Amino acid sequence: MIRRARRDGRDEHGFVLVFVALCMTFLLLCAGFAVDLGSFYREGTQLQRAVDAAALAGVIYMPNDLGTATATATTTLAKNNVVDGVGGMSVSVTTVPGNNHRLKVCATDRQVPTYFTSVMHLHPVISKCATAEYQLPVPMGSPFNEMDANALGGVDLAINGYCAASEDGDQINSRYRAMFTNGTTYTGCPPGSPNNALYYDSSGYVYAVDVTDTSQTVTVEINDAAFNPTSSGLDRALGDGTTGSTDTIYKITDGTLTPLDPTDDPPFGPGTVTARSGDAAWTGWHTLFTIPAGSRPGRYRIHITTSTNSTSFGENGFDLRARVGSTFTSCSSDPNDAAIYRASCPQVFAEQHLGVYARAAGSTAVFPLASIDPSYAGHHLSVDLWDPGEGGQTIELLGPDGNPVSFTYTTPDTKLDASLTPYSGSGSALDVSGTTTPLPGRKSGSKFNERLVELTVNLPSDYATRYAGKTWWKLRYHFASGGVTDRTTWSIAVSGDPVRLVDGR
Repeated sequence: MIRRARRDGRDEHGFVLVFVALCMTFLLLCAGFAVDLGSFYREGTQLQRAVDAAALAGVIYMPNDLGTATATATTTLAKNNVVDGVGGMSVSVTTVPGNNHRLKVCATDRQVPTYFTSVMHLHPVISKCATAEYQLPVPMGSPFNEMDANALGGVDLAINGYCAASEDGDQINSRYRAMFTNGTTYTGCPPGSPNNALYYDSSGYVYAVDVTDTSQTVTVEINDAAFNPTSSGLDRALGDGTTGSTDTIYKITDGTLTPLDPTDDPPFGPGTVTARSGDAAWTGWHTLFTIPAGSRPGRYRIHITTSTNSTSFGENGFDLRARVGSTFTSCSSDPNDAAIYRASCPQVFAEQHLGVYARAAGSTAVFPLASIDPSYAGHHLSVDLWDPGEGGQTIELLGPDGNPVSFTYTTPDTKLDASLTPYSGSGSALDVSGTTTPLPGRKSGSKFNERLVELTVNLPSDYATRYAGKTWWKLRYHFASGGVTDRTTWSIAVSGDPVRLVDGR
């Protein structure tokens, strides 16, 4: 019995040894898999970050310059050690069908580092993609290569002097408010800060020329560039009724490399052009600058301000246009303008703010406002109207199909000045009729005198099909009688970050 027990014990010891060896092998494999899974996760995370960064860097050159977008994306990948054809990597940079504001970057790693799983001849592959979307500021005022009353139904561009009262219709370039005593006497340009205009912006207005075809020289022209009031001109005396002395400064910049940010553009062409007040040499159309053949396609900007002297209170009306060749010919970048549509048409439009003098002979007028791309479907559209519709009855916001759309409205300037009476409501027409007691230091008692009114619209999810490819929104003015006249500032924005990562569809 004792020998049998010992023999059985020896057998059990051998079994335990084999069992332990098998368990250790299994545990080592599990540990190996755990280590490699951690490595796979780390490599996947790094690869995802690389394609995210590449998509965001490249997409800002969309939709006009896929070549630069691709080069920028691949350069960004290389900075993160992701190079096509090197180390088992493959890279692709493509547009998204149906949405040329998006850029898709994909990278596949077929040589992922492994440790323990390599003994099992496993060769994992990691693929990561990122899609970024880029929306430039909404183009305002014109689908054409010109911005003037003939093309835009009675809209000329306008900028008021630094010392003009902000209630005279300029939201961002007029420095002061409350500049009238007893509603009639203009007090001039005050030295202190109590009368600062709520929305003054020293950078002024920004207009842009988008060029897609640079095989030919594009000449940008300006009409009536200098402030010079005449009976037949676009300019008007403001303030105390005299002409004052309002120089207008045009700063030309190249925004092709960083189209999202107008503040870092390098000078282009002549750099800065100053049209001196009263200089009759600027009467009529004149060349402002040229974009030579062979230049980079993209966006070229015109930053417009006025002199800051104490007599800078005139209203300077002007027009802009871009021509190809020796003779100006109207064209449109909107395919819905079939008669004059041209894919290479250099579009001229406003960014951020559009300062206008809108006028028409009849009691009703329709003015182009902005182009809203179908990629904005489901977003919120905000339309800001400064000092709108004095002497008028209603203002309607028309969708791309020409029909009025419903909106809500508020007066956001109460956030900056709590003494202002808030207005809010909803409907399909903004009632601008009626008068109130003028605010202190103002001359006009119109309902929205020197007030900012914001209209908000929810863009439908079926935007593209509902409007059948049309994108241009418009404003329709109704006056009880006589001609429509409104010196005002318009701006428009759509919710959502201009550069963002989206899903890959």
